[in-house]
Amino acid sequence: MKDTRILVEGSRGKSGMVKNLCDLIYLRGEDVVGKITGKETIVFREGKKIDIPRQGKSFLIDQENKRVISNYKDVKYKIFENQALSPYTMKVVHLVVKPEIIIIPNIRFEHQDSLGDNIEEIARGFAINFKGSRKVITLENKKEVIDIFREYCNKYKVELIVIDSSNEKIPSIKRVDFIDRVLKELGMKYLDKKEKTFLEQEVEDAMSIKFSKKQGISYFYGAKVNDIESTRNVLAYLKTKTNKKFVFVCYLRKDRNERTESFLPFFEEIKEDEKIETVYFTGSGLRHIKDNPKFLKDEKLRQEEVINYCKENNSILFTAINGVNDFMKELEKMLEN
Repeated sequence: MKDTRILVEGSRGKSGMVKNLCDLIYLRGEDVVGKITGKETIVFREGKKIDIPRQGKSFLIDQENKRVISNYKDVKYKIFENQALSPYTMKVVHLVVKPEIIIIPNIRFEHQDSLGDNIEEIARGFAINFKGSRKVITLENKKEVIDIFREYCNKYKVELIVIDSSNEKIPSIKRVDFIDRVLKELGMKYLDKKEKTFLEQEVEDAMSIKFSKKQGISYFYGAKVNDIESTRNVLAYLKTKTNKKFVFVCYLRKDRNERTESFLPFFEEIKEDEKIETVYFTGSGLRHIKDNPKFLKDEKLRQEEVINYCKENNSILFTAINGVNDFMKELEKMLEN
């Protein structure tokens, strides 16, 4: 039996897209397996999540993907996440998975030390791997990206499908239309009203300001939206939803200097923004941050200090840049009700 292999790649929202598609395809009575790769390897199968433990610190993503293909060889739909860590890993994942359909939610300017020095180089790094696929479906609408995608799709005789994501009332809400179109391209029925409502609510919840009963402050986990373009969009949206001011807390990881550098223009912008009260910086790489009365730099910053400041000033805590570190993990635990 010929299977249909789908590769989800790009910058943001890959893991969630794999899970959504697996759930929806399964609900339509089709046989599907999905695999995401981040800190952990997770397989989605028959509506369930299966954690795949790794042995030791070193692992090979291509071997993990090969095992999933082998273990589920009779499954009709196979969906993989491509982490896109470097041009080499991207190429290897394509060679192993051999996707018929490539799904790209977006292309963002991040990890520029390995994927390219600008958005065009990053887009080209993805596009050179389109060869051999049948369709590329994207929600990305930046002209410079689409022009490169179209160039390579024409070169490799691949159909390019671009879903309009302009004029989004809520950041990422157009991903529901995106999922709808992917299902159509797989020959399945569109999302019904209940499914659309569920997915839209999922996006709205992710883009909403939360309240911690434990700490008595409002907060938003912006560290999970860790590129400058997405952070700008989310902040602009949240500012329309409240009259309160925001307090940023940014953790600078030693192994993510390129991400810190990519955010420097954003810091220049928010220091002039009246809705941003204070910006706390901690972690490594504080040398990248210029002195400013609004900026507080402290390698030994305590979570309690930020929380108390927000409580005293009735401000909204906005985490930013890096969420995978002990400081942010502990902060999240302290905020959870």
